[in-house]
Amino acid sequence: MSESTSIKTTLGMDVGRNVIRINRSTLKALGNPSYVQLLVNPESRAMAVRAVDRAEEGDQTFRIPKKVINSEIPATITSQTFMTLLRDAFPELSPEHSYHLSGIIVPSERISLFSMDTMTIVPRG
Repeated sequence: MSESTSIKTTLGMDVGRNVIRINRSTLKALGNPSYVQLLVNPESRAMAVRAVDRAEEGDQTFRIPKKVINSEIPATITSQTFMTLLRDAFPELSPEHSYHLSGIIVPSERISLFSMDTMTIVPRG
């Protein structure tokens, strides 16, 4: 994956409220998907947001509402199940904090990748 084929992005999450926020520009670079799949890889200390065409039973796939696709607002996903997966994989995550992660979007693969090592604490608003 070369630098010329990727785009920098950020992702927000509020661990205590079980919320992931995906920037509108990230969704646009992923092709304005109707669904996204949230993935976690403890071994590489990473999480990913992958554009998918339909929901798959039993995984962490979420529908992106049309009102988000047709606007400039971020997608807000609330999932206690996914946040539990993240907290199990990365025990340093605290329900008392919100975080920003930096990452890259690879449009040709319809995926955005975020290293947990880029995590910064953000004050809750």
